Formats: sequence, C-alpha cells, structure tokens
Amino acid sequence: MCLALVLLLLVIGCVPELPPGYSPGGRWVFPLVDPLSNGRLLTTVSIAGHGPYLFAIDPSTWDSYLDSDLIEQTGVWCCNGSRHAPTVEVPKVRIGDLTIDMVHMAVVPANALDDDGRRVCGALGRSIVGRSLIFGFDRERGVAWLITQHEFHPLVGESRHGWKSVSVNGVELNIVPDLGRSVSTLDPEVWDEAKLVKENGVRSFISNRAQRTKVGMLGRGMVTAVDLTRQVRFAPVSYMKDHPGSIGLDFFEPFSIEIDWSHEDVYIATRADLDSTRNVRLGRWGRLVPGCISHGCMRFLVNRTTLEVVPESIEADLEVVVRATKLGAKLADLEFNFAKGSASFRTELPPEYQGALLEVIDASPFPRKCPSGKACVMFEAYARN
Repeated sequence: MCLALVLLLLVIGCVPELPPGYSPGGRWVFPLVDPLSNGRLLTTVSIAGHGPYLFAIDPSTWDSYLDSDLIEQTGVWCCNGSRHAPTVEVPKVRIGDLTIDMVHMAVVPANALDDDGRRVCGALGRSIVGRSLIFGFDRERGVAWLITQHEFHPLVGESRHGWKSVSVNGVELNIVPDLGRSVSTLDPEVWDEAKLVKENGVRSFISNRAQRTKVGMLGRGMVTAVDLTRQVRFAPVSYMKDHPGSIGLDFFEPFSIEIDWSHEDVYIATRADLDSTRNVRLGRWGRLVPGCISHGCMRFLVNRTTLEVVPESIEADLEVVVRATKLGAKLADLEFNFAKGSASFRTELPPEYQGALLEVIDASPFPRKCPSGKACVMFEAYARN
C-alpha cells in the first residue's frame, strides 16, 4: 500500500506544472487578430526582440512552424533536421506576456502559411499551447490564454464536457477536434454514409478591386459532439481511414472554450455580446493601436453616396472592423485596411449601406494586404453576429 502511494506520487511529480523555459506565472494572455471573423486563431509573436509577427495557433499538430523568411530577419541559426524538414532553435519567443527561452520549430517555405490576404509567418503547435496547460480563447474579448493546472478554475457559466464520440446525422464517426482550421472537414468517401447534403459554397467580397472567391462543394449535416448538436458545413479533405474528418472552429462558433489536453476535457461558455466587451477588445493592443478606445480608431465623413475614412493615427498599420446597421437590420461588416502612412481613404457606398449607422467594433495592427494602394475597404459576404 505504502509502496503504491510512493509510486503514485513519483508519477505525479514527473508531470511538470510549468513547461521548461516558460516565464514564471500561472496564466498568460495574448491578443487575437480579427477574432470576430470566426476564422483561424491568429496572434502576434516576437522572436529575439524582432517583430511582432503574425502567427497562427494550431493545436491540432504537435509541431510549431516558422516561415523561412524569418530566419534572416531574426538571425536564428538554421538548420537541424533533414533536408525535407529542417528545424531551427528559436530563442526568446514572446507571445503576449509569455516568454519561452527556446522553441524548436520546423521551417516551411516563404508564404506557405499565408491565408486570407494575411502574411502569416509561423504557427504555434501543441508543443507550445498544449502540454500540461489549459488553452482557451474568447473572441468577444479578443484574447487567448494558457493556464497551468494549478491555477485553472472554470469561468463563470462554463460547462465541462469530455471529448466522446462524434456523430454526423446520427452516424458515429471517429472525428477529432481541430482548432487549427476554421472549417470542419470530412473525407468525401464517407459523405454518403454520413448522409450529408451537398451544396455549393461561395464567399465573396467587394473592395476597390472587385474579387470573388469560390470555396467549392460543401457537405451539410447535423453534428453532435461534447453534448452539443449544431449544423455544420464540411469541406472535402481526404484523411486516413481511422480519422475520416475533423471538427473545426466553426462548430464552436457561438462559444468561448477552454481545453484541458491532459484530461481531454472541453469547457464551454456562451459568448458575451459585442457591446459590453468593446472597450476590453479595443484596448487589448495598448499603444500598438492608439486612439481606438477614446476616439474609435477613425472618423467617418459621409457625403451622400461617398464615404471618407480618416484614421486617428498614420504611424502604424491598421485594420478596423465596422458594424453596419440600417433600420435595425444588420448588414455585412465593413473592414478597413490601412498601411502605415495612409492619411485617408474614400470609397463609393453601395446602395444598401447609404444611410447606415457605422460603429467600430474591432481593430488590430495587422491589416490584410489591399489589392492595390495603401488603403481599401472590404464588404464581407456574410454578417457577423
């Protein structure tokens, strides 16, 4: 009996509360870029005093990745590993208020991680945002965080769920969670078995140079997981037979979540409203985005069918998301992107936006690249709730 107790204590002691090289503390918070889009989780990372750079958060993979362009920019030593998968030792990695002494990252070709008009310079895998830590994010507040097991306490209103079986239209499938993807995926070979309804998926936006992006065929079905049932549109991706698909961030869209990787528990809470969290969300960047809380980031000058936008600061890159409502109805959000030095931007308003109420709801120092010029506006093809 005593020997068993001693062995148990030794096993517990072998699980480090704080991963090696992590700065002291029990909770670390880092800002998210464009969290209200319900897309991929993006944050900012500094390397050895260089940056910040835009990184994706991808807990679906253990490894972390670095764009090859950053090797020269940051002066990290390259490379270990094989020709096909070189790795680098990246020193002093800073993510929000967390600093890690050394991180091993696999090198990927330049621009390989870019997505949705953004320059994404790396990806943080579960080796950083997993291990024995709890990972969580709140899109309304615009932040993500890591917490040690000792410091973790469920948020008010959170419910605990185990990651058990997943069913699609009543058919049980061995589907895994994938918080690195904005959409859920399912191998087309099991679409008929899962009774998916096939439909075309198209997302488009209009800017100062009209564009349209076609997603392609999607499969729609009712998914039950972590005691929730939601309609999901699956993208076709081929998988190994033992894992025919994944549940992406779209399934968790209405919620703020925390995941305890060690115990395979998911903690879920309903997202707060946009208005009550506005100041916290806009204030998460501090001096990187000046003037947003006090002045709303920018001024709108409307002249009938023409809108002129003047940013409060031209000293940094800026992305501003604007909510549009007309006669109480929500329109699709407007997204303004300014490169450093852009003093103002003028655009013609589509008829449905003329006379609409415009309110800044989010901002970040990481805008999308405009199709032409230093400034542009994008009218998204969907309205955010």
